[in-house]
Amino acid sequence: MPRAVSLRLNVAILAWLAVMGVIGVPPLAAQDRVTALDSRQREVVRTGKILRYDGRELRIRLGSGNESRIASRMVKDVQTTLHPAHNEADRHFDAGDFETASTWYRQAYRAEKRDWVRRQILAQVVWCQRNLGQFRSAATTFLLLIKDDPQTLHFDAIPLAWRPQQPDAAFESQAKKWLAKGQPSAARL
Repeated sequence: MPRAVSLRLNVAILAWLAVMGVIGVPPLAAQDRVTALDSRQREVVRTGKILRYDGRELRIRLGSGNESRIASRMVKDVQTTLHPAHNEADRHFDAGDFETASTWYRQAYRAEKRDWVRRQILAQVVWCQRNLGQFRSAATTFLLLIKDDPQTLHFDAIPLAWRPQQPDAAFESQAKKWLAKGQPSAARL
């Protein structure tokens, strides 16, 4: 059998097995979908691959190969394919099971390659830690987020103490280090 026919036959068999659910096939070049406002405040949708998304801007490579830049403040919605562990974490978070969600988020963080999604995951870990009363861990995790993106989109996750409470000695010692000159303003806050 000629090689080209053999290759087509193998591809056809693999496609049939995937359709029948016998084997898993990764999605072909999953597209990110970004909804943003243009200069006239009208919603526009861009699809492609997000290259970077931080507190300043979102950069997306469009299907044409061109790059588009959008100020982060103009982004309304981002839809992307998430790792299954990330979806599982979100499910537990929504159910209020923050301990289990935190475990799944850590697994998703290790599996995720996109920096902008990893920052989303870190923010969710901060929320889990806050909800579990783990304020020292939440603050430490939040500072990792700020270090990676000082203008973070996830500043709302900052673990501020709104009620008076006496920290333990280790937390108080860490807090004194955060108050030191030269630390980022988020750490001092």
